[in-house]
Amino acid sequence: MDVDEAMVRAAFGQEDKPVKACTHSSAEETLFALVEKGSVLDVKQFLEKNRGMYLDSIVTRQTLSCSALQLAARQDNFCMIKTLLDGGAMLLNKPDCEYEHLSHPCHSKDLSEHLAFIESYNAITSPSYIALTSDDPLCTAFELVGELNALIDKSDEDPFKNEYEKLRDKLEDFSTALMGKCSSTNEVLTLLRGKNTNKDYISSDYHFPTLDKAIENNAKTFTVDPKCQKVLLTTGFSSVHPKWAYSNNEALYFFYVVCLVVLCGLLQPFLAILCILVPCAKLNDKLKNPWARFLLAFFAHVQFSFMYIVTTVSALYLAITNSTYTTLTGVYESYIMSYAIGLIITIAVDMKLIGYKRYMSCIWNTGNVALLAYFAAQTILVIVYYHRSYDNSEEAALIIVFCRFMGSMGCMMNAFCMFNYIQVTSQLGPMLLSVKDVFPDASRFFCVFSVLQFGFTWALYILYYSGFDDSAGHSYIETSWRLVWALFGVHDMEALHNSAQLGCAGNNTNHSSHNSTLGEDCPIHVTKTSVYIQNYLALYIYIGYCGIVILAFLNIFIAMIATTYSRVQDNREKEYKFVCISTSMLYARRPFSLPPPYNIFELIRNVLVKFVRRLCSTSRNKTTPITKVEPCNYDQLIKKLLYMYFTERCRKQYH
Repeated sequence: MDVDEAMVRAAFGQEDKPVKACTHSSAEETLFALVEKGSVLDVKQFLEKNRGMYLDSIVTRQTLSCSALQLAARQDNFCMIKTLLDGGAMLLNKPDCEYEHLSHPCHSKDLSEHLAFIESYNAITSPSYIALTSDDPLCTAFELVGELNALIDKSDEDPFKNEYEKLRDKLEDFSTALMGKCSSTNEVLTLLRGKNTNKDYISSDYHFPTLDKAIENNAKTFTVDPKCQKVLLTTGFSSVHPKWAYSNNEALYFFYVVCLVVLCGLLQPFLAILCILVPCAKLNDKLKNPWARFLLAFFAHVQFSFMYIVTTVSALYLAITNSTYTTLTGVYESYIMSYAIGLIITIAVDMKLIGYKRYMSCIWNTGNVALLAYFAAQTILVIVYYHRSYDNSEEAALIIVFCRFMGSMGCMMNAFCMFNYIQVTSQLGPMLLSVKDVFPDASRFFCVFSVLQFGFTWALYILYYSGFDDSAGHSYIETSWRLVWALFGVHDMEALHNSAQLGCAGNNTNHSSHNSTLGEDCPIHVTKTSVYIQNYLALYIYIGYCGIVILAFLNIFIAMIATTYSRVQDNREKEYKFVCISTSMLYARRPFSLPPPYNIFELIRNVLVKFVRRLCSTSRNKTTPITKVEPCNYDQLIKKLLYMYFTERCRKQYH
């Protein structure tokens, strides 16, 4: 023991308390001390002298309990990790607490378990350990990034949340640094296509498994890397914008967009029919481009919006006038039904590609699900109405009201779904992403506002309460609405008094006698003086509402939104680029080139073509030709990039 350490232990009364590490053998203690010191040569000499030694013993030093390999991984010492692995050390295990389940380590009462959990992730996220133990270091890094992102999302109140964020940033810096070592377009493309020997992936211009893995785990720094974007632009992939969208002439850009949009909108039905009936290789290749698929999906949604509004208005008109259905109305409804079926297919495919949680995490995608729900409810109500043949009954009126509500909500959700296409525009996309981050603050304010609104409304209601009658519920709602309008500067105390006063309190009274207009049965004795005082008490409650809700909480809410908006402004370009690339990837990965409702017929065509091909192949010969696939040079490229990365890091350490 060092003399200084002995003096420190003696000063704090620790000399008589043995450390747990003393339970281990001297050889294990020596190895742990050498690894902690960072002396690779000494560790090599020690392992040569003690061949066959067990290297995975857990040694405890004060608050640190780990093996020699875990300690070297925490230090990110490449040579030390290589030496221990060559000496026979076993690979590290991931923490026992699975991040997919609710058994988060922060739920544990034992602090030591939580610290051990963090230290385990600190070791397995070491770039040196990943490079030496993984067959595909990039994919392993992305998987760990996804796990850490899941831990961060579940640990809002965890004091160690910053530790997870640091580990995630370390992995993202490692993957981005490997991308930065690429010196040519072919190397970047090879890196993005990943370790996949599938011929379809190699020959296709729009399939990048490594990039899919990065987007799946929200590795945003790697996805928006300038080299990655530049290479993807050469394939027409990176964004849903065409190449001329980056022109400095905004007027020419707007003119081109309008012309292209109008042309695609007019030709979309004919293009879809041509693609389905007369499949052409060149046309199919053009439709594989994500920009083309995006335009087709956008115009299909615009057509659906027009048809949906026309169909809803026509159905209401026919219900009101008791008219019969026309052929044109039937065509509109057939289109709406087919679009709904095609949208269900698209949602199912997207959920299979990116996962249910990730799909529903985007608030704009939830609009598609809500649109289908409202449309289904509206269709059921219409069927019930015409099946039961209601005339002028109460049930018919209620069904018509709910049918109108479902139609109006469907139109609103239909407009809400347009944000799926607006969010990738360079002019409006960053703003929408910033607004999306403000929603949590708005939900918190709404919860607090609802409680205060409930309390002040009931305070005014009870002050004027004089018994239950037909206008009681109406008066409560009117009082609540008057307070809501006060948030927007509409202060009308006279209307507030009229909406809140009930029974005897709402009638003319003199200063001394009971109101005679209601007779002797009126339960409350009201005079002019009492009403005057009552109104002043209501005024004090109203002033309290204005002071607490309007002056305090409303301004706090505005400050919260301003703070959140300014915070997300720094990362909005990064978020916008990530959304553009992930949207392009999703459109490129879809098995259908056409949007709803044309994807229904494309699905039928693909099934028939596949069936015919299988039938023809079995009738001819059951032997399958061997396809020679060229070996992928991804492994050689990864080794080259890792060599350059660790060589540069060693030079920085020694210089």
